[in-house]
Amino acid sequence: MIALCAVNATYQYPSLGIRSLLANMGELAGQTSLMEFSIKRDVEEIVEAILLARPAILGLGVYIWNVEHVTQICSQLRDCAPEIHIVLGGPEVSFEWGQHPICQFVDVVIQGEADLAFASHCRDYLSGRWSPKSGGAQVIPAALPDLSQLRMPYHLYTDSDLRNRHISVEASRGCPFKCQFCLSSLDRNVRSFPIDAFLDQMESLLNRGARNFKFIDRTFNLSPKVCDRILRFFLGHKDRGLFLHFEMVPDRLPSAVRELVAQFPEGSIQFEIGLQTLNEEVAHRIQRHNQWGKVVENFSFLTQKTHVHIHADLIAGLPGEDLKSFADGFDRLLALNPHEIQVGILKRLKGTPIAQHTEEWEMVYSRVAPYQVLRTRTMSFEDLLWISRFAKYWDRIYNRGLYPNVIKMLWELRDQRLHPSSFWQFMDLVRFMHRLHPTTYGLSQLAMVRSIVSYLRDIHRLPEHRVLESVATDYRAKGLRELPRFLRVPRGGA
Repeated sequence: MIALCAVNATYQYPSLGIRSLLANMGELAGQTSLMEFSIKRDVEEIVEAILLARPAILGLGVYIWNVEHVTQICSQLRDCAPEIHIVLGGPEVSFEWGQHPICQFVDVVIQGEADLAFASHCRDYLSGRWSPKSGGAQVIPAALPDLSQLRMPYHLYTDSDLRNRHISVEASRGCPFKCQFCLSSLDRNVRSFPIDAFLDQMESLLNRGARNFKFIDRTFNLSPKVCDRILRFFLGHKDRGLFLHFEMVPDRLPSAVRELVAQFPEGSIQFEIGLQTLNEEVAHRIQRHNQWGKVVENFSFLTQKTHVHIHADLIAGLPGEDLKSFADGFDRLLALNPHEIQVGILKRLKGTPIAQHTEEWEMVYSRVAPYQVLRTRTMSFEDLLWISRFAKYWDRIYNRGLYPNVIKMLWELRDQRLHPSSFWQFMDLVRFMHRLHPTTYGLSQLAMVRSIVSYLRDIHRLPEHRVLESVATDYRAKGLRELPRFLRVPRGGA
């Protein structure tokens, strides 16, 4: 018996990877099962479930978010059940694998896209054609599969998956760009699944009840023709209450695509748009090329002429970017009015070319996943720590859209500054919050709201009645019935 095991970041997103492997197991599919967990499950519980299944072969995907979990799982399995033949795949072990401690606990590592290579190895192992390598895991480089020859895995999503989870789909693999912080920079070209067959699969998912689709294509709008076909297909089903997530290139939005996007109803499309940095010198250094004029034009169209929800990304800690430059870039991006800005810290993904800047820019990375940069020549450890704190509060207060009146008052304070800056105004709130709450872990919504009131009323002397009424309006909009006592306006006003 063969078990394909996924340890996902969250329950909400079932693994497309292990389903792709199972779909292409051929004659071995009948003796192959799927096992899914999340990193919130205890390692011991996962190991117990695997031992109860008693597989002869165990396949595990290793990613930056689950590597610590999977390492512990493999270690315990090697001690408890050394007879299990453990095969690893995934980006975390496809590069620099020889330095990885997990490899001492497993038999085989498959590098690259394992859709066909995993099944091929299982045949070799079960037929006795495979011989173990002494002194560590055997590494098998997987040839890039012809996507037109792969069996698509979408029938392996259960009805429960379709009802309760966000379904990952892919119309293409690879990326033509060479952004040095990204694993996709190692791709040679972009390959697409046959579009007619892909849309047939999407039709089947829709008919089975799927409504939430996350496209994991790295550059969904790279090919206007394919983008047009997919958008037209889903536009024909726009009344079904769909939610579609796409990763988009920020400076490519041809008129034909614009016309289609503008026809989707509110709440049905989210674009994830990775700017990463607005510092041209830094962008050139890491080979992240955006045509800023077209970016501004496209953001303007999307925010004014469509109902698209825009999730924009920035990365702090890139080689050569300092805190002032990052703050300026944040302000410029916010001025384009995205609905969300995700602020992340640079991670050194194994195999990525970002490593070539380590010495010159004195990049120091954490030794443990997710391998975040700790300091650089131009950003101190303290700078990055404050940006990390900023990101957590920004996500809770701005990105979730729960406190529009609080944001409005913060921007009024911003405009009173000698040099108005949204970044530094919000950072001022973050510094105040940090003095009251040294950690955001376990910080309740109520405690956070109380502190926001104190910041606006007591520190910046905004009128009490206005602060309380505005924050109370935000609080009620969340659907909470009872207003906390500290948000009630005193009789007679203030």
